[in-house]
Parts: sequence; structure tokens; C-alpha cells
Amino acid sequence: HRVAAAVERVLLSGIALLSPCHLQRIFKKAVGLTPKEYLLRLRVKMTMQLLKQGLTLSEIVSLTGFTDKSHLTRTFKQITGLTPKSYAEQMNDQ
Repeated sequence: HRVAAAVERVLLSGIALLSPCHLQRIFKKAVGLTPKEYLLRLRVKMTMQLLKQGLTLSEIVSLTGFTDKSHLTRTFKQITGLTPKSYAEQMNDQ
């Protein structure tokens, strides 16, 4: 959740000086992702760390800013190619 808040603060401060569309273009050119894509990838990375620690999906949802477990699972699979459960199982096998 802290990561999301930090990114949002940066974006809001930029919006004060640039239009949202211009800021998004500049961000994508610099980072290679839109602000939304960047934020989702940060949330997935945090989810991976929390899964390694053994947290439940419900706990992870509240810590990472996903809307619900379905949103977390769908986004996680889109980015990693695995469901959170499959990822956690792979981590336990290692």
C-alpha cells in the first residue's frame, strides 16, 4: 500500500505542472510502461514477496491495494503467467 501511495503522490505532483495525458506520455517514454501498468507490476512484485512469507490472498489484497482476490489473481496471472496459488506452490517446492 505504501508503494501505491508513493506513486500516486508523484503522479499528483506532476499533474499540477502537466496535463494528465502529457504526464502519462512522458512517464511511458521514461519507464516503458504507463503509470497504471507500472503500479500493477509493483503490486504483483509485492504480492510475490508476501506469498513467499506465507500470507493469505485476503491479507495480500488489503496490503497491496488490489480491489479483491479476483482482481489480484487476474492481474497476477496476466503479468506472471501463473496464478498466485501456482506461484506459492512453486516457491514451496524449492
